[in-house]
Amino acid sequence: YLPQNIAPTLGVTGNNVVQEGEQLVLNVVVADETATFAQVEVKEKVCFLFICGYVNAPLGYQLIETDVNDGQFTWTPDFSYVQHPDTQRDLFLSFSVSDGEFTTRVNVPISVIDVNQLPEFAVETNEPFEENKNVEIIATATDADSEDTLTLDHSGLPNWTVADVNGNVITITGVPTCDDAGIYELTLSVTDGIDTTTEVITINLADVCDVPCVDTDSDGVCDVDEVAGCTDATALNYNALATDDDGSCTYACVDTDNDGVCDVDEVAGCTNPNAFNYNSLATEDDGTCTLKISGCTDVTALNYEPNANIGDGSCVYAHDDAKIMSVRLSSEILSAGDQLVMYVTLSDKGNTDFNDLTVTAIQPDWGIKASSTEFNLYPGQEKVRTLVLPVPYFAQPGEYLIKLTLSNDYYHESTYRLVSIY
Repeated sequence: YLPQNIAPTLGVTGNNVVQEGEQLVLNVVVADETATFAQVEVKEKVCFLFICGYVNAPLGYQLIETDVNDGQFTWTPDFSYVQHPDTQRDLFLSFSVSDGEFTTRVNVPISVIDVNQLPEFAVETNEPFEENKNVEIIATATDADSEDTLTLDHSGLPNWTVADVNGNVITITGVPTCDDAGIYELTLSVTDGIDTTTEVITINLADVCDVPCVDTDSDGVCDVDEVAGCTDATALNYNALATDDDGSCTYACVDTDNDGVCDVDEVAGCTNPNAFNYNSLATEDDGTCTLKISGCTDVTALNYEPNANIGDGSCVYAHDDAKIMSVRLSSEILSAGDQLVMYVTLSDKGNTDFNDLTVTAIQPDWGIKASSTEFNLYPGQEKVRTLVLPVPYFAQPGEYLIKLTLSNDYYHESTYRLVSIY
């Protein structure tokens, strides 16, 4: 005994009416011992007179399996599916499933309702609109339903304009006079036989005839009439119509000094990289270089260098850091022909290094001077220098001041001691 095979059962449910641009969803269920949703096929059934056949289902459909025996058919008809003047297009979707022996087919009627695509305008103008200047408005009508025939119309045109309709394009032109300034609104319309679209265009016509001439650069040309360009007749791009030079002139290269830079592109400045005012962009040295001179640039310093332009930290100032601490004399009472021995104690109580110092003793009445050799004195140091000053035989009895000075090229401090000659 062989079991009897039963043809599969196929069920298709869902909304049979859909609009263009909307998704059609049909639920598909297969009931069979062997056949599953994977064996489901869908075609479109077409008939001519009394002869019917099957063709591919509409483009873009999907069969989506949700279970072994269940699934969905989805399809979104585009806006061109229903062709005007029709407002609806009907079709049959034919679903089939086979178990290898029997095939079950279900034909589902579908109605696609037209959704009319509104015609629209694309407008181009030559704004701004001004008196005595041609006004041009070009409006092009389009329709996503390409099969539609469009009809264009207009209303509210100013009396100084004319309109020309050519196919799907309407062109409005005209030259307003000096009495026509104002605001105008004109209406354009386009219909596809089903719906009508209107476009309101505003013409804001400026009054330029009565506007006073504003001549900012006093060149005799009103600002509104200025033409920017190269006004140099020797330039390669000279523009005879230009009234306002815009710096765009270009010239043939003339290189007088043969340095590879056109004369018009030369940049004057200091080209010496060692100069204080070196200009890396300069191509032509103009003799303005200021050489770098290091030294003390503080005018209050003892060693101020007026020609220096770069401070080198060498400034020395008058202060009490280096001092003659004491002067011990061999005797304060002398006779002509004696020798005066002086022991001078020196100290640096500050933070400054003193180089090349000398200690000098002088008695101007005698014309006698004694000096130490050069020495250095550093912070915290104390030194003693011995000076010998001979008393001349012609020295007359009396009291004399001995001037002792501690100094170098930048520093000077003096003290005095009194001696007597008998």
